[in-house]
Amino acid sequence: MRYLIYCFRETGANFLDYRGLSAVALVTSALSMLCVGLFFVIYVNIHEVVQALENEIIMDIYLDEGLAENQILILERVILLNPEVGNLEFVSHRDAIEAYLERYQEEEALVASLGEQALPASFMVSLAPTHRTVAGVTSLAKKIEGIKGVSEIQYGQEWIQAFGWGTRLLMLIGSIVGATLALASIAIVANTIRLTLFNRKHDIDILRLLGATEAFIRGPFLVEGVALGALGAGVSLILLKIIFESFIYRVGDGLMQGHAVAFLSPAALGALVGCGACLGFVGAILSLRPTRKAWV
Repeated sequence: MRYLIYCFRETGANFLDYRGLSAVALVTSALSMLCVGLFFVIYVNIHEVVQALENEIIMDIYLDEGLAENQILILERVILLNPEVGNLEFVSHRDAIEAYLERYQEEEALVASLGEQALPASFMVSLAPTHRTVAGVTSLAKKIEGIKGVSEIQYGQEWIQAFGWGTRLLMLIGSIVGATLALASIAIVANTIRLTLFNRKHDIDILRLLGATEAFIRGPFLVEGVALGALGAGVSLILLKIIFESFIYRVGDGLMQGHAVAFLSPAALGALVGCGACLGFVGAILSLRPTRKAWV
């Protein structure tokens, strides 16, 4: 406990003695973590929209004209054998026309001229809860499209494919940006602590002459690295909250198709602070390795 108190006291002294250097490192680290936080906010909200849309996926399976009632029943049983199917509802020609006219009343004359076969009969399929994903609906479509009696399948293929590509691209960009900013944060902390080490070389030499171990000497600098990383992440979260309330929430609320724009959860906030602390710890370790070799 005494050693831990000593480490915190030395870290505080380093912050005060080299406050300009610490402030620059803190601000730079905070800006790096802010970029990571902004990506997470955007990704989390887009992911929520994608999940909501996936849960609302309905597959329309249009049938060939002239199918007998027993053929429709056989086709229904075949479709229900697929594990992706949650619920299936048959929509007759007449039901399809009535539903269409309820939505587009001005098209009544056109539908009347086409007759009872204006719209084909179909099955309206909702996915099972465990398969309400892009992969699930695509898999089901591939299984059904070759069945005799099925003329066409519609399930919003265009937007599903666009969302799939968009999500993968967002993950790729986020991974690249996150890795780059993580390396930048490590380098910032490492250089800050390395400068502090050189400025305190005389004090460290005295500690060694007094018999202090390397672990004892390194402790305050490791704590300093963790503190810089955690404080930088904390400052970035404050800035992120300000940006979210003043800009992201107002703009995003009008672009999310009725889905509420959400800030990061407490668990995600804690994870970002923990990530900042870990990056600071890694930076501190890297800064201590070359100095140890040079000073021994």
